[in-house]
Formats: sequence, C-alpha cells, structure tokens
Amino acid sequence: MSCKSFSNSPKISVVIPTYNRPKKLERAIESVEKQTYNNIQLIVVNDYPEDKLKRSNLPPFVDKIINHNSNQGASAARNCGIKHAGGEYIAFLDDDDEWCEQKLEKQIKTAISTECLAIYCGYKTKRESGKLESSKQKQEVQVRDLLAYNCIGTTSVALIKAEVFEDVGNFDTELPSCQDWDLWIRVATEYKWKCINEPLVIYHAENSNRISENQSDVLIGHRMLMIKHSELLVDTDRTTKSRHYYTVGKKYYLAEEQCTASKLFFKSIRFFPPILIKTVLFVLNQERKKNNR
Repeated sequence: MSCKSFSNSPKISVVIPTYNRPKKLERAIESVEKQTYNNIQLIVVNDYPEDKLKRSNLPPFVDKIINHNSNQGASAARNCGIKHAGGEYIAFLDDDDEWCEQKLEKQIKTAISTECLAIYCGYKTKRESGKLESSKQKQEVQVRDLLAYNCIGTTSVALIKAEVFEDVGNFDTELPSCQDWDLWIRVATEYKWKCINEPLVIYHAENSNRISENQSDVLIGHRMLMIKHSELLVDTDRTTKSRHYYTVGKKYYLAEEQCTASKLFFKSIRFFPPILIKTVLFVLNQERKKNNR
C-alpha cells in the first residue's frame, strides 16, 4: 500500500539548501514532488543573496522560501530550515542531488515499524562519465563505526525525527567541512541509526562544485572533527582509532600534504599494524594515477 493512502501519516519537513544552481534546484524539487509519500512540507533556503528566489520562480509544491541576506554556508541554511520546520520528521536534500520516488515512503515506514528516530539509506554516485556506482552501507552503525569514517554519507540520505535535534543540536557551522559527519556522530551517541540498504538517493559528483573540492576546508574540517571528538576517540578501541587516522591521512595525502599524511598513517599503523598493507596499496595506487596523467 502506498503511503499516499495512509490517514495518519506524520508530516516530513524536507529542507533544500541552495546556492545559485537553478537548474539543479529544479531537478531536486521535482524529485521531492514525485515522492510516493505526500505528507510533506518543502522548505527551500536560498544562500545566494545576489539573486533572491521568488514564489513565481518555483513550483506551488514549495511551501516555504527563505532568502538569506548574506552567504552563510550550507550548514547554516540547513539549520535555518530546521528552525522553520513544522514536521515530525526532517529530511535534507542537497540542491544538486535527487531522490528516488520511494525514498521517503520506505524511510517513514521503517521509522514507524522499528520506532527508530534516525534512518538512512544507500545511494548511487553519478560520475562525470555518467556511470552510477552504488554505495555499500553498514546495516548497523554505532559510534565507533562513525569515529572511523563517515559510513552514513551525505545529508541527502538521512531522515531524522525533529526531537533529535533538540537533544543533540543542529549542524555545527564552525566546522568548514565534515558537518554531516559530526552530526551523525552526535546522533549516534544518543540514538540508534537504522539503515535501509537500498540506493534511494542519487549523489551527483559530476561538475558538482561541492565543498569537497575545497581542499583547505576539507583538511581543516577533518582536523577540527578529530579535536572535537577526541574524548570519544580516546575511549574507543585500537582498530577504530587506526581506521580514523587512516581516513584522515588519506585526505591529507590527496591534498599533497604528505608530511602530515605520513604522521597520520604512522599513527594508524601503530594502533593496528595490519592496516599497513591497505596504506601501502593506497599510496601506490595514487602514485600510479599521478604517473598516468
């Protein structure tokens, strides 16, 4: 039975932060409008003050349009959407991503049947070549898994009950990157995450102009995340520590910060020596890519 026929279906507030990408925003909105679950409040937060969004420019399906008077960043835009959300649950969709039609229906059914307050799903990454690559999601995610790496992924995969934000807080706007990863960790310290291991989101990585392209912000964000959750890292097992330092070390290596990357790799190996093989293979693969350019 489609969720469209549910009489007591909870409202989901969908928050789309956007920044000067009208065509991609149109695609994102269309994917929300096509959802098989229809008790939706759609909020678009425009973080591009030079060109304010008008009601006449967007479909009537959009419930709220909020224009920022200054560029504050995607996390601040998401927090603004949370503030104005009237739904029992909140979902996020980046303006350059899109949802499969049953995304919200499957997530809300899982939330109700399991009484779980935080749900995420799989996703497909669309490369510049047009190739789609499916993610491999962990079925059960705990704090130690998220300390190792962001095993949930982009904000577009999450459905979270509104009351969770009252307990753990919103996106941390002080972080220049890793804001989603940070929030997922904070949620996991208080609540159980539940996974729908189906690719219900298309993550567009082709010509995306995402924050991940700003290497400086990425590196600073990872370093700040390590400091912010250092107490959790201290208390976790050696394998998780190793995987975390390996994850961050890769980011530094890709940014050609080899000195810092080497220190992080050595830390990783010290906590869990078998990861040496994985580290060597990663470095050799990156060097081979460089030589083939």
